[in-house]
Amino acid sequence: MSHLKAGDAVGARRHAMECLRVVEANGSDPGELFFAREALSRARLAAGDLPGAHGERDAMVAALPTIEDEDFRSFAAEELAKLDAVLGAR
Repeated sequence: MSHLKAGDAVGARRHAMECLRVVEANGSDPGELFFAREALSRARLAAGDLPGAHGERDAMVAALPTIEDEDFRSFAAEELAKLDAVLGAR
C-alpha cells in the first residue's frame, strides 16, 4: 500500500504478488490471504487492470467467510466495502 501512496503501481503490484506468494507458501491464513488479495486488487486497479482488480476482489469475497474471528471478519468486510466503492466508480 505504501507503493500505491507513492504513485508506484508497478512496485505495488510486484510487492503485493510477493506478499500473496508468501501467504500461500505459509498456509494461506484466511485473514492474511484476504488482505494480500486486497493489496493486489488495488495495485491492479492503479495499473489500469480493471478485470484483474475485479478478479482479486472476487478472491477476497471467497476468503471472507473463512476468517474465523468475528471482529476481524467484520473489519475485513468493511475494507471490502471500501474497495467495492472504488471499483464501482470505475
